[in-house]
Amino acid sequence: MWDFPSRVTLINKRNISTRIIPNKVMSVDKDVVIGYFQANHKGISAIVRDYAEQLSDIDNVMNTNLQLQKAPFIILCDDDKQAKRMKNVISKILNNSVSVELPSGDKNSLVITPLNAPLIIDQLYNYRTNVENEIKSYLGLDNNGGFEKKERMITDEVNSQRATIADSRFNFTQCLDAFCGDVKKVLGIEISYEWNAAQTADNSFSDDRYAKQEDKKNVNN
Repeated sequence: MWDFPSRVTLINKRNISTRIIPNKVMSVDKDVVIGYFQANHKGISAIVRDYAEQLSDIDNVMNTNLQLQKAPFIILCDDDKQAKRMKNVISKILNNSVSVELPSGDKNSLVITPLNAPLIIDQLYNYRTNVENEIKSYLGLDNNGGFEKKERMITDEVNSQRATIADSRFNFTQCLDAFCGDVKKVLGIEISYEWNAAQTADNSFSDDRYAKQEDKKNVNN
């Protein structure tokens, strides 16, 4: 069945000894155990990659929007002497000179071309923060509301955000616990894992399902 293989051949990407990674066909749940990070047996790398590409696109748009704020100077010159004079004028303007002397004959040579591009970097930045928070919530990581201070969020918003993070973390731990249990049952090897406390949801919030799961694990141990 698709996503439920009965036999597998391991791919030895790092040329490790075949005593550790055999190159033969092995039976699942007999010679080898397959672990999944999601109940649908789909990996998370593709989802993370999509979010990373989206963040990269937003960064590029932000940079483009910033560059469009630069109004270029178009200088119409009749000869090299006039070009030199006008370069001197531009240099003074860019260096914030209080006054700029411009010969009367050159007054029509200097033209600033408006691009009429609105400055929307602040909107793009907020959008980027929201996208970044989405992937963090999906991975069960605390996003702290991005750069928004928590005191600016109402209680329901904070609780909803924490519940989403806890739900994602709970779903991942369910799969990881099942994998650890299968490894112990099939291979006789006991493995464990732990979440980085600095990257998980606020310790002041605990999801009831996750708390019950932790209590069950402690009793079994």
